[in-house]
Amino acid sequence: MTLDTVTRGMDLRVERLATSARFISAGLVALGALVLLGWAIDSRLLKSGGAWLVAMNPLTAIAFILSGASLWIALARDSTRTRRLAAACAGAVVAIAILRLLGYVGPDLGLDRLAFSGRLDAEPIPNRMAPNTAAAFLLAGLGLLGRRSKNPRIVEATQLLVLVMAAIALVTLCGYTYKAGGLARVSQFIPMAFNTAVGFAALSVGILLVRPREGLLAELVGDGTGSRIARGLLPVVIGIPLLLGWLRVRGEQAGLYDSGTGTALMVASWVVVFGSMVWWQARVLNRADAKRTAAEKEIAALNRALRRHATEIEATNRELEAFSYSVSHDLRAPLRSITSFSQALLEDCADSLDEQGRDYLDRVVRAGRRMAELIEDMMVLSRISRSEMQRGSVDLSATAREIADELAQGQPDRDVEVDVTPGLVADGDPKLLRIMIENLLGNAWKFTERQPDPRIEFGALPGNNGERVFYVRDNGAGFDMEHAGRLFAPFQRLHRETEFPGTGVGLATVQRVVRRHGGKVWAQGKVSQGATFFFTV
Repeated sequence: MTLDTVTRGMDLRVERLATSARFISAGLVALGALVLLGWAIDSRLLKSGGAWLVAMNPLTAIAFILSGASLWIALARDSTRTRRLAAACAGAVVAIAILRLLGYVGPDLGLDRLAFSGRLDAEPIPNRMAPNTAAAFLLAGLGLLGRRSKNPRIVEATQLLVLVMAAIALVTLCGYTYKAGGLARVSQFIPMAFNTAVGFAALSVGILLVRPREGLLAELVGDGTGSRIARGLLPVVIGIPLLLGWLRVRGEQAGLYDSGTGTALMVASWVVVFGSMVWWQARVLNRADAKRTAAEKEIAALNRALRRHATEIEATNRELEAFSYSVSHDLRAPLRSITSFSQALLEDCADSLDEQGRDYLDRVVRAGRRMAELIEDMMVLSRISRSEMQRGSVDLSATAREIADELAQGQPDRDVEVDVTPGLVADGDPKLLRIMIENLLGNAWKFTERQPDPRIEFGALPGNNGERVFYVRDNGAGFDMEHAGRLFAPFQRLHRETEFPGTGVGLATVQRVVRRHGGKVWAQGKVSQGATFFFTV
């Protein structure tokens, strides 16, 4: 599985979770609106969901509408306005919860009786917002406010608060499911309504889905073996106990068995279900271990083969470098003799030669000098590859400025604007980095020769992962990007010798220096519009 495939899978899951959160937020708003409508038309079904169930308080319905709105806005386009609006809705939920909780220990403002007070008092139990409902809304509001924090600890703390809210909802739902009324209420206060508990369960899931890549939920949406197992087990862990408990209670109420028999059957069912889950999990993990072991063996074999090939390549490179250096060195003496004697013959015996003979000798001398330059460049390439590196902090700006001054002194008749960004420092071998910058600035100097207003720039740009990308830019002859692949090959030239002299080794030297420093080099350019050479070290 490639990294791109894993990333796409993660992004798809996150998008699906965000869509689920949007449905939840819309459902919460709809739930609150239907309850308010139920109070307006006095519909028991809309207020509570059933004739025997406690009705949701209108203030609770308003708090659900605010919570759903805050959740929906949080999933919309991120902007200052949406952040403020979402925070305002969440803050209103927190304020409602705090004022209602304070009403149980101090003066009661009666916020939960401002609307439909007559119908609220006419209920079998005078309808108020329950203490556990107010506590759950306080947790929900804090969860909605903390969802945007960039602090990982705050994110995890917020998610823990939301899980506590989910636990309150779960206990209440279990109380209604198993006819255990004490689980839905605090002391002698009115119990939390069934539809309120359902709303809190949905709200807790929705808040967690806002940032699924972070905090506690990150362990569920990942692509690891543990995450995949957790996603498969979670519905079973939640659903099976609830189902078995409900079946036990219903069977006992129907007289199929007594309490002890029902408990024994439920425990036996749990053993079978969870034992099957353990077996399935063990099978998945064993298969994953087998695949990992096979992959590790394959990787070990590949590493051995790579080390063997690397050793062979290193030995071959050393032989080639030694051969190149030896050939270059041994060719210099006979070539020097050919050039010297041809030059002497041209100077001392010119009168004995006709014009054609002098032209032949002149060509021999020029060819000899050209070959001497090529040999010298080959030796430079060989020395760069063979020399031992002495790393240290190198002031590239100072080096570039010094080289630019030398180029200007060598051609005082040229007026070239050279802009060097100050303070550019890199870690590397000072000698090799100087050779590299000499070649880059020398190339820029040469290829701007026919430019009426020549300009050369040496600077840096921010790269990936904090890496700094250095560059040398000029407005000279440039090059066709179709031939960019030939730029760094030894003795490859994109311009004729009559246009711009050179051997085509300078950029090959630059590439070898950059590679020895673990970096990379590339170029961009257009014909007659200049070129830019980028490098990292």
